[in-house]
Amino acid sequence: MSNYTVSKRNEKDTHNVITQTQSNSNFERNLISNISTEMQPVNLFRNTGIDLVDDITTLQRTIGNQAVDRLTHHISLDKNGTHARNHYFSLSSNTTSIQRQDASKHSHKTSLEKVKAVRSLDIDDDLAPGVQGAEHFLQKKIIERKQQIEASLKMTKNVKGSKKPNIKVTSLETDLKKNMDDILKLPDSRYVIKGLREQIIKASEALAKKEKELKRRTQLWHAYDKTFASQEVVKTLSTKGFLPEELKALLGNESGDLSKNPQTGTYVGIAQMDMDAIKEVGGKPDDRKDPVQSIKNAAQFLINKAKSVDNFPVKIINKNEYKKFVFASYNAGQGTIKNAQEEAKAMNRNPTVWDELIKGGDQSPLYKAIALQKAKYPTKKDILDKYDETTRYVEKIFRRLAP
Repeated sequence: MSNYTVSKRNEKDTHNVITQTQSNSNFERNLISNISTEMQPVNLFRNTGIDLVDDITTLQRTIGNQAVDRLTHHISLDKNGTHARNHYFSLSSNTTSIQRQDASKHSHKTSLEKVKAVRSLDIDDDLAPGVQGAEHFLQKKIIERKQQIEASLKMTKNVKGSKKPNIKVTSLETDLKKNMDDILKLPDSRYVIKGLREQIIKASEALAKKEKELKRRTQLWHAYDKTFASQEVVKTLSTKGFLPEELKALLGNESGDLSKNPQTGTYVGIAQMDMDAIKEVGGKPDDRKDPVQSIKNAAQFLINKAKSVDNFPVKIINKNEYKKFVFASYNAGQGTIKNAQEEAKAMNRNPTVWDELIKGGDQSPLYKAIALQKAKYPTKKDILDKYDETTRYVEKIFRRLAP
């Protein structure tokens, strides 16, 4: 591998090379422009489309003999033409690894951004609107108080005679000038309806409580974004074409948008894995209690479900449909979804389209597949509840992923 290095002592000569190539093609000028002005080792070919050049002959074939002659002006080459004794340029042997590291960092950043963009349904559908509603109610009460004070002022100023109304005017004007902090800290004068300030205080406390919960839940929702976007998780998921943001959306279903991490019971942790599941992925029972380990184990568990779906009698070609089947398998078990596919086929429905498995409620293939598990779902209500859960499970994942 050629290893040309720019030398400080030849800075003047290097400048001459650059000067002499001003008339070169854009391609050649791009090569030259990569020479570091600080004379540090550089990769001449990073911005030219050339990854590595083994020797000067390869370089000649790539950009032409004349261009090479100009690029190597004043360079003394050995008889094989593979090393530069004056070290003008550097073709780093680490070029490929550097480029891979740069690509990896870019990929990681992109994955992290996409993970952060996954929506929390609890936040979007409940908590954020709750804060907005509390803000609106508080503003409404502030306006009511203001209107009452302004009406009292108007009536008082119209009264003529004694000086007593002037005291009332002064008091009301002081009440009217209060900002929010003053309203909360200082009682109003006796000329303002007492209940109005009390309502404002209660509304303010309710808003503060909702804002605190929104902040807490937002922090929880993003607490493990870096784990979801980690190379380990991305690598595991990529074996079957899944993405870290999809895993986050799925675990949002399992954990109340990552807010619930139960430590006891059959199903433990944010991934809601039982002992059989953790054993299947080669984890330890206590791994289920740790959100970071749960995410990594859930990634493998999801891939295992995908492998099971690969073995279904009817192959699912469409990428999105395939993922729906896999997500449903995480929730209801691959056996249930496989049976639902077989029911769909028996009903002359398309067994590779998820909607065909769930359409029809208690007449749907999915419902019938769940009903086969009589020991687990003994009553019609139990069957319907599981049917609704699995149907919503897949729907919510895609809602979380929607822009």
